[in-house]
Amino acid sequence: MFPRYILTATDLFTKWVVAKTLYQKTAAEVSKKIINILLDFGLVEKIITDQGREFVNEVNRGVFDALGVKHCITSAYHPQCNGQDERTNQTIKKALSKYCGEEQNDWDEHLRGIVASINTSKQRSTKCTPYFAQFGRHPRVPGSINATHNDGDDTSVLVPADEAEQQLEAKAATVADLHSKIYQNIQTAQQRQKIRYETIKRKNVKSFLINVGDEVLRANKRKEGRKGGKLECNWFGPYVVSSITNKGVATLFSTGAQLRQGVNVSQLKPFIQPTLRAEPKLDSEGSVADHQYALSGAKYAKDLHPIQSKLLSYVLDHDRPGAEVIVKEGDVCLTREDFWSLGLPQCMESNIGNTCLKMVQEATQRHGKHIHIVDMYVVPTWKSKTADALASFPADKMATKDMVLIPAWSRQQGEADHYLLCVIKPAKRELYLLDPLKPDGFGDSSYKDIFSDLAHRIAPGQWTVKFGIDVEGLPHQTTGNDCGVFILMYALNLSTDAPLWFTERDIAQIRKWWCIMLMERYQIEGHGQRFSYWTNEAGELLKGALEPVYRVPKKRKTEHEVQSQKSDMCFILELPNCLLSDILMEMVLQEGDKAYSTLALVCTTFRDTMSTVFFRRGAHFRWLESVATWSWFSASYKQDFHVMYTIDVCRGCLEPYKNCKPGYVGKGKRGELQGIYSDDQHPGYCSPFCNQIS
Repeated sequence: MFPRYILTATDLFTKWVVAKTLYQKTAAEVSKKIINILLDFGLVEKIITDQGREFVNEVNRGVFDALGVKHCITSAYHPQCNGQDERTNQTIKKALSKYCGEEQNDWDEHLRGIVASINTSKQRSTKCTPYFAQFGRHPRVPGSINATHNDGDDTSVLVPADEAEQQLEAKAATVADLHSKIYQNIQTAQQRQKIRYETIKRKNVKSFLINVGDEVLRANKRKEGRKGGKLECNWFGPYVVSSITNKGVATLFSTGAQLRQGVNVSQLKPFIQPTLRAEPKLDSEGSVADHQYALSGAKYAKDLHPIQSKLLSYVLDHDRPGAEVIVKEGDVCLTREDFWSLGLPQCMESNIGNTCLKMVQEATQRHGKHIHIVDMYVVPTWKSKTADALASFPADKMATKDMVLIPAWSRQQGEADHYLLCVIKPAKRELYLLDPLKPDGFGDSSYKDIFSDLAHRIAPGQWTVKFGIDVEGLPHQTTGNDCGVFILMYALNLSTDAPLWFTERDIAQIRKWWCIMLMERYQIEGHGQRFSYWTNEAGELLKGALEPVYRVPKKRKTEHEVQSQKSDMCFILELPNCLLSDILMEMVLQEGDKAYSTLALVCTTFRDTMSTVFFRRGAHFRWLESVATWSWFSASYKQDFHVMYTIDVCRGCLEPYKNCKPGYVGKGKRGELQGIYSDDQHPGYCSPFCNQIS
């Protein structure tokens, strides 16, 4: 008979792990193992376990009462309550799977070694090993384990009596200082993990605000991971919330009886009484007057939470500074001025338009579709005669996408600035040119030609061109500056196959809806999600307890600094062209290829000088002369290898790179350069890495 279970215990402070084998998980055996752990390391104030019967029983209750240990029990189907030990279990199981034999019955032989490796491995949260945190010294272990003995450790065994007390006091002070640092590191790690968890939760899970007295549904967690029960309901209820603890555990009532177990609020969602939806009514013009964006109970004007309304008024308040940051997450940064252009009757800015289209792309992913949306700032550059529109797309084949959305800002002489939308469906060979103001046409002929050429390059063949009038029920714009909001709704509805039930009269409410979606989707990094009505930050903001976050303005140079810079620059630019070229060439040789882009940003003179073929050839051959004595080589050899480099495309990453003749490979001032003695190590690739992964 061999062990069948593992009992794990993890110290929340030092991260020290203890694992005991069990033949049976009875109350008596589990209790015995817990007592042994406490006798080895001393009593603790609190022990956290799940609701398993091997932990919650009269035997353990009597043991904990006798020892004065508080027994805390997690809520049902909510392992996050005891996440530290759950993480330990995953680590142990993953390690055992690497060491066990084919029969998987020798795992107990490897358990102690795996636990020892965990206890001697540096923890990311505490910044030290559990062994060092537990005993205040590094272990002496073989090199196969992750942590090793430090050279500075005192390994002497016999200590003179007069020095023993001093050493003990110094050791106690060191341990106290260590524990203080560990505590600070853990707090920092918890804050980082909280932000990461809330970000993931916000992107993937619908959040609700649950209050006492609400009717809710409870998730059927038993259905998850079971072979049977596929036809069971996903949600049970409805229940009434009678109380909620500070830890988020709710007590539920059903038909006057209280549930035996508390439920974490993350497993609840509001219960909405089912109602029959009326058929859409048509107005005198035959258009839909009652639709999903205006239905009672929707998230637009008629069903806003009071805090949502206050937050929206705060964001769109024209009396507040326009530079206040509302959203700052990753590469997304939106100020109040950006929200004014979306939430108020103004022309939408491309910055906030791009952010809305990111949410459209997230929505299509939830629908199982793969689309590509082009950046609004990129499309206008395609009108340049030298521009290649296809170069703006990623390397993967666009022909395999379900849809390509191209929002375009049209600016023509004698015409009002206007937003347009191009929709490409490669699989169906359909090209949609949508102009909110012209249902039967497209307001920019140059864009029309660019988009048509782009579609044929993505998927060669016969394409069908359609306009707004060819899309059934497509709303259009008659007046105002709402074209940006129209193309957002076109993109959202067409990419998710949602019905086009909105009209021009609903744009004011839809503008506010987009603002609310942005406020509840994104956060201000380091300052929380203060514009989401369910967060504590939102309440503090409306009370005036939070200081606004402003975008840091660029430092403006004084008149003296500007004049001084101009005078210095003028002195450099007054140099003869040959001397200026030599100076720039020497900087390129010193700094490498990155100096091309750095110096080109200084002024147009630098850029024009370094853009010539003469300059680039001169820099390259100067480098060749610096790495070899070419007079030692024959004329035929120099003809083969003393040549200019070429710009090729890497077969691995598909990025352009400098390709020299095969031969010498070495580390120079300009990175890895090829040119003289040995064979080419990776022909066709920009680096060994690209060669290996390909």
